[in-house]
Amino acid sequence: MMRSSSFVPVRSVEVKQHNGRPTLFVNNSPESGLTYMTYNEKPENFAKFEELGVRVMSFTLTSDCSLSESWSAPVAVAPGKYDYSDLDARIEGVLKAAPNAWLLPRVYTVAPEWWCAQNEDEVTRYGAPREHPRPGIDVYHGRFNPSMASRAWRNFASDNMTRLIEHIQQKPWADHFLGFHFASGTSEEWVDWGTHDGYFPDYSPPMIRAFRDFLRQRYGADEALQEAWQRSDVTLATATIPTLEERVREPGGSQIRDPGESQNVVDYLLCHSYELVDTMLAIARAIKEGFSEPRITLAFSGSYFCTQCWQQYLLHNSGCLALERLLKSPYIDALTSPSNYMHRGAGTGHGSFIAPEGSIALHGKLWFDENDIRTHPLGKTRGFGSTNTVDDTICIQRRQFSAVMQQGCAMWWFDMGGNWYDEPMHQEICQSVSIAQRALDLDRSSVSEIALVVDPESIAYMNGSTQIATLLIGRPRLSFGHCGAPCDMVLLNDLAEAKDYKLYAFLNVFHMNDEQRQMVDRVVRCDGKTAWWFHAAGYVGDTLDAGNISRTTGITIEPYPGHNWSDTEIRPCEHPILRGLDRTHVYGDSGWWMCPFFFAEDPEATTLGVWAGNEHLPTMVAKELDGWQSVWSMAPNPPAWLIRRVARWAGVHIYNELDEALYANASLLMVSTNHDGGPRTLKLPRRQSVHELFDRRRSWQDVKEFSIDLPRHHTGMFFLGTEDQWQAGMH
Repeated sequence: MMRSSSFVPVRSVEVKQHNGRPTLFVNNSPESGLTYMTYNEKPENFAKFEELGVRVMSFTLTSDCSLSESWSAPVAVAPGKYDYSDLDARIEGVLKAAPNAWLLPRVYTVAPEWWCAQNEDEVTRYGAPREHPRPGIDVYHGRFNPSMASRAWRNFASDNMTRLIEHIQQKPWADHFLGFHFASGTSEEWVDWGTHDGYFPDYSPPMIRAFRDFLRQRYGADEALQEAWQRSDVTLATATIPTLEERVREPGGSQIRDPGESQNVVDYLLCHSYELVDTMLAIARAIKEGFSEPRITLAFSGSYFCTQCWQQYLLHNSGCLALERLLKSPYIDALTSPSNYMHRGAGTGHGSFIAPEGSIALHGKLWFDENDIRTHPLGKTRGFGSTNTVDDTICIQRRQFSAVMQQGCAMWWFDMGGNWYDEPMHQEICQSVSIAQRALDLDRSSVSEIALVVDPESIAYMNGSTQIATLLIGRPRLSFGHCGAPCDMVLLNDLAEAKDYKLYAFLNVFHMNDEQRQMVDRVVRCDGKTAWWFHAAGYVGDTLDAGNISRTTGITIEPYPGHNWSDTEIRPCEHPILRGLDRTHVYGDSGWWMCPFFFAEDPEATTLGVWAGNEHLPTMVAKELDGWQSVWSMAPNPPAWLIRRVARWAGVHIYNELDEALYANASLLMVSTNHDGGPRTLKLPRRQSVHELFDRRRSWQDVKEFSIDLPRHHTGMFFLGTEDQWQAGMH
């Protein structure tokens, strides 16, 4: 066991670049950021995790109140009256159990009910504007909640954070704090109130004012607004939030908004995200400026951006459209969200994050993975990755830890109920702590040659009740994760600053302005690179135009009427991508209709697949152009075997020919096996030595590839160097 021998007082905390990744620094020393988090503060669990070598503890506090008193008792109990007794007791209880711990608590900020009663004009409204909030209707969690656009709440919440910090800094345990993970909104994740339950925020006076301010900044004059909205009766002074009907409609079944008809909805969705994020930034600033010594700010963000859209309107009301605003702020040091809720099963799954981790690192922010994957003590009926056996739990936990190691980020084990981790997992946690701390000395730079390109603003152009994001962003995380080569997910607007990749997969990039198109031309259409475009890439400009897709992809694309299933037949041919394919394969999601629908009509392109509904309509084609290669697919979410073939054509190094989870950076290689155990041959990009870190402790010297027999549902981690180099902590 690895219990810290003594307490190290915290003098400074920051995030800065270290060996290729943003890294947590405490007292100017790099730390892994591995953390224990719980809702159920059992002293024995804090003591055990400290014994296992986990230095950072997280638990729930509040600066004013939380949605549930079981999380934390109210602090702002009445106007001008604050009671920190429960908060002090929680902190002291944790430190009694783990006296050497550093603390990174989750601090809730939710306006108390008395504040909402005194400030009813600042309260969220659902569905339509009205003079007063309605009991039983404009409520979430049984109470009124503040508008995310409310300046009054923004100031109140910021002041309460400052008060809390002043209180903490007067205590003898002040030097245990690394900073705050500040949280609010639905599920604590800065999703607007009630969104999970299908509510449509926000028609409050503060949001209406914010929307009009947004329009003034965007358009400047009534004439420009009227032209954009195609309405002669609207003005900057009278514009209002789109109706519920406008936000959910799908004219003709189209899953993409026409800016000529729905620009008002697009504008509101962007404004709403900006307001939510600006509230976050105001509170983050109060935290940064409140501490007398450097401390970090951490917040949920990007949640659901890259996962299943299980609630149809979630993406539009979770602030993720303004993710770039957060990334550019000096007041945010770190971001987090739960581990991807899709693909958690042993053998079939893939450990990934529900945010564009490549761009988060590019902007110098540290990512904390919230590992809330359910473990075997809970039983399989609990879902969210639950397993029946210790072996499957270890496989999945190692796989998620591998994703963390690939990205060089941080993580907490989220022991929600206080009963998720038993003795076999204690050994795994201890080993993970040791590996993560040693890996800090290694080159953790990305070696990914595939970029998954996503665009937050394009989400605003998705019609409200569609779940197309699941097909375009969520499910491809699994198929690309199983292709045998590591990938980075990056934002469209970051391509100019990102590293060079060999294959760029544009997943949901419907909307592109002229500046973005020119940037893509400079970055992607050169140096033998390959671009893979999906569905309606570039379709949305000032209007909806299939010609925009043609100009974006370099391939002539035509519209096809109606909404259709997307199944594509991939047929053997002599093109390098499909050469040697033994039979026809079908991919697509036949249970999902797609509209608009397109096909390729380009005599210079090679047909790789045709629509299963009409063999005369090519729906996957490849084309070689001047200095670059282009692939277009109507159907999203290609299978791993097809991705591997396209990637190989693009010159991407393939480490593993099997469809199973793989992770790699400059110093580590990880693989998590599927349902079939047996021999694996892993190919390296150059001759290297290899040392196995889990279980078997095997080594290979100066090899271009190595073979190992692995059981089913097993995660292996390999250091790309010698055993002596690993033991010395250097590479």
